[in-house]
Amino acid sequence: MTVGARLTVTFLGCLCAAAQDASIQGTVVNTVTHQPMPGVRVNLTLLVRGSMPELAYGAVSGETGRFSVAAMRPGTYVLRPESPGFVFVRGEEPDAPPTVFLDLKPGQRLDNLQLHLAPAAVLTGRAVDENGEPLKDVRGDAEHYM
Repeated sequence: MTVGARLTVTFLGCLCAAAQDASIQGTVVNTVTHQPMPGVRVNLTLLVRGSMPELAYGAVSGETGRFSVAAMRPGTYVLRPESPGFVFVRGEEPDAPPTVFLDLKPGQRLDNLQLHLAPAAVLTGRAVDENGEPLKDVRGDAEHYM
């Protein structure tokens, strides 16, 4: 095989590898009940540089909480699962940032990704004295405990 033929075969091999799509699949789980969550929208946005338009993919989890996105362009994605009344929980650390970046290589299949959502909460109340009278200018703080 000549040097030119080897270069052509190598170049074509690189083009085929670059053209391979990536895919992800996984399950969405409620952090409180540990049950699968159907109907969760899983959004993936490709981070692009320059003037290219934004590329986005998405899926909705089924009855068993499973979702799947195929034929994705390789690259770095921002992952955002969304469901009304729930917030995305990332990792075990309470201070973990809520944004997840996925770096997908050509031909990569990311299987068994598990996404955790927790019920959103609202705290309300009144600050009163020992007689039940409202207190003025009282500040309340909420802290996260696990």
